[in-house]
Amino acid sequence: MANKERDPMIDMFVHETFQLIEQLEKVIIESEKSKEMETAINEIFRIMHTIKGNSMMMKYDNIAELAHVTEDLFDYLRTKLPENMNYSNITNVVLDCVDFFKEEVTKIQNDEPSIEKAEDLTQIIIDLLESFKFVGGAASEEKEPLETVSEENKEVLKETDYNNLFYVKVIFEDECQMENIRSFSIVHNMDEFGCETYHYPEDLEDVNDGLNIIKNQGFQMVLNCSQSKKELEYYFERVAFLKCLEIKEISVQEFESIKSDFNKYECERDESAVGIDVPDGNLELPEEKPDIEKDKEKINNENEKNTKNENKKTIVEHSQAKQQKYINVNVEKLDLLMNLVGELVVSEAMVTQNPELKSLNIQSIEKSAAQMRKIINEVQDIVMEIRMVPLAMTFQRMNRIVRDMSVKTNKEVDLVLLGQETEVDKNIIEHISDPLMHLIRNAIDHGIETTEERKQAGKPEKGTVTLEAKNSGGDVWIIVRDDGKGLEKEKILQKADKKGLLKKPMEEYSDKEAFSLIFEAGLSTKEAVTNFSGRGVGMDAVVKELEKIGGIAVVESEIGKGTYVTLRIPLTLAIINGMVMNVGENKFTLPITSIRESFKAKKKDIITDTDGNEMILVRGECYSVIRIHERYALETEIDNLEEGIMVMLENEDSKICLFVDQLIGEHQVVVKSFSKYIQKIQGISGCAHLGDGGICLILDPSGLIA
Repeated sequence: MANKERDPMIDMFVHETFQLIEQLEKVIIESEKSKEMETAINEIFRIMHTIKGNSMMMKYDNIAELAHVTEDLFDYLRTKLPENMNYSNITNVVLDCVDFFKEEVTKIQNDEPSIEKAEDLTQIIIDLLESFKFVGGAASEEKEPLETVSEENKEVLKETDYNNLFYVKVIFEDECQMENIRSFSIVHNMDEFGCETYHYPEDLEDVNDGLNIIKNQGFQMVLNCSQSKKELEYYFERVAFLKCLEIKEISVQEFESIKSDFNKYECERDESAVGIDVPDGNLELPEEKPDIEKDKEKINNENEKNTKNENKKTIVEHSQAKQQKYINVNVEKLDLLMNLVGELVVSEAMVTQNPELKSLNIQSIEKSAAQMRKIINEVQDIVMEIRMVPLAMTFQRMNRIVRDMSVKTNKEVDLVLLGQETEVDKNIIEHISDPLMHLIRNAIDHGIETTEERKQAGKPEKGTVTLEAKNSGGDVWIIVRDDGKGLEKEKILQKADKKGLLKKPMEEYSDKEAFSLIFEAGLSTKEAVTNFSGRGVGMDAVVKELEKIGGIAVVESEIGKGTYVTLRIPLTLAIINGMVMNVGENKFTLPITSIRESFKAKKKDIITDTDGNEMILVRGECYSVIRIHERYALETEIDNLEEGIMVMLENEDSKICLFVDQLIGEHQVVVKSFSKYIQKIQGISGCAHLGDGGICLILDPSGLIA
């Protein structure tokens, strides 16, 4: 986790850079799949430009240098659009940049020193750019949109009296953050372009007054440059998170007057500063933020009338859709809030279920308690919604895994994503990325056949891996399936037998039981060890991660058709609605979503199968009976099935009946996981505090049925 005492700007930089890296990876992979690199070039250029500017401001030179040369490459590509581009080389080099950025930003996040520089990768990009220029021909005399100026020419420019003079005002999007860093990047680029630049505020490292001025008034500059207004507009339209832009040509007198005002306000800056007064009244600056929707409609109408009139616009609208308001919150604070809500639920139960209070039977107190319970439930629902995160980002990351594995195994594979909008708890997201990575790697390396093998089997040459998410009751199912060769039951059993992993004779194993053996440590279906699999550790890691969040994995397969792995994970790890039950002096809670019905057993419906197992007949169907007191060796005076209560439990397509002493009632309970020092017991997933101060164990439906 980030050091709480360090500069908050570092945390902001890390957060935004990770977002940009994920966006960059998604754009380049999608462009490679669609074979339309042209549509992604501008987006990649913008991202690299932003990463470069932010890194330079934060003085992370190793990241900034690599981003700078990559920006140069894509600046050339977007302006020249050379023919016969090698998309594979471009994709590979961008993904190498992504890996370097990830590693370096992770070091920054963990406060680890970094002395690594991407010299080799930088040289590869430079060589790639030179090759494009050579193939495209250096004879192209078309001027680049905003040409950089040499150091000598910069001095010459500043020594001349005046060139083109402009006043520029930039307003960034609300909540875009790091406005001072973005302004610094603009100033740096103006200097690279040879502009003599004066700006207000002057101190862009001031995260107090300077940052507030930019947020409230915008970032203002006067420029003395050789570029035209159209060229400046071309540059500024590509600045990230730009909300409004104003560029006006000004006179020499106005240039000197505004420059002087910048200095004056910088010296006299205080909380009452509201803006810069322009002399002679020739330059009208907006006193308040312009109406964005109105300006946008005006621009659209002008475009329809005459697309050549773009250079006459003074305000450029970059917000293409209604922006939602977001803030970034530390996950630790959300965890603390969730814990406090959990304690609030328990405290409410302790008050409203107090025996002394109940004995008074006062209706006004009962009404007040009901209102309080309603408000607490609403607070709980909102907190839960805040913690819920869609799986889209996690799923999108798998595109990179499929792409890399396809290249390294020389197999053509498509990844199909379904149900990306499904939401799960933030803490669960952190535990499923690695299992999904292992499952997809195994699907490609083990399951998907080579092109020749697929041709011989009459299958499409390109294999398909499908990643799907959906809700089922109180759980989320994440399914990874491939259309490969499938699993061979006999081969798995033979390998498990050699490893000493079988717990009963081979012939007694069902298909599901045999397939689940692939999750055992040391067992692999691969004949030979490769760089990706064959050591029997990947699938074992899947199970270990799932156990941390109370999830399970189920494998199904059919020879020649493919393999189907289902991960069943809880929707959230926090609070559940449960039915509290008594067994002797012990209490258990069962999730309400797993209960089909409860009833009193009749003697005529109780039967015993040939193996001596108890069964109960319900509406013509037989169900196994599990006596909870026998399962967990508990003492109870009720052992006659006709005296206790039967609770029918349903999980997927399987149903069983639990025998308990009595049902206490439905309650919300806060799930508490067991300490790592307590051995996990099958059929029990955790514990919870009750309103009377007692503790109950939470039953796991899937574990009981298994």
